[in-house]
Amino acid sequence: MNQSKAIGKGDDSVKLFLQRALQGEETHGFDHDSLYYVQGHYYLFEYLKCESSRVTPHTSHPRYYPYNWKKFYVLWQSAQRLQGYLLLVNYSDRASDSDQVKVMYVKGFDYAALGQYLAEQEAGRGYTRCEYLVMEEFKLTFGQFSAYLRRLNRMAELPPEEGQDVPDRVRAYLMPSAKRRAVRGPVLPGSGI
Repeated sequence: MNQSKAIGKGDDSVKLFLQRALQGEETHGFDHDSLYYVQGHYYLFEYLKCESSRVTPHTSHPRYYPYNWKKFYVLWQSAQRLQGYLLLVNYSDRASDSDQVKVMYVKGFDYAALGQYLAEQEAGRGYTRCEYLVMEEFKLTFGQFSAYLRRLNRMAELPPEEGQDVPDRVRAYLMPSAKRRAVRGPVLPGSGI
């Protein structure tokens, strides 16, 4: 009764549904990949698949794709409004580098760097890289990331209802379980988060 379903292959069908509903229009929004509530904080995950053969999960970085700054700005603002953490996760399904995962904990947004990039674009200077995200990076193996995510997943709980009169039966599900409170963490190696 208190269990959620496991993620399945059909969960990607939302992308096809949205494409069909937008009827070819340019997308001005996007879906968040994962959202967890753990020990009073939201963890917002965005998964970034490495598709170019020129980069691996450990070498790819948003600075090389500054034209995507709006996406990362919306993610950053979402995490700020939730008073949570934004974690970008580079991964690959290629056999050569599928064991590499890089987790980037976004700590800030450098508006001055972004402003300079936009000025260069307006002046017709073309593509440049841009360090508009302030981040701490962690190069992990797939096994290390899997252990971290499973630990975080086990600790996740429902956020408490604030300012509402919630029936006792429902409130019991909104309170952290003793099992979840007993687990320490979640901490990425060396991160403090």
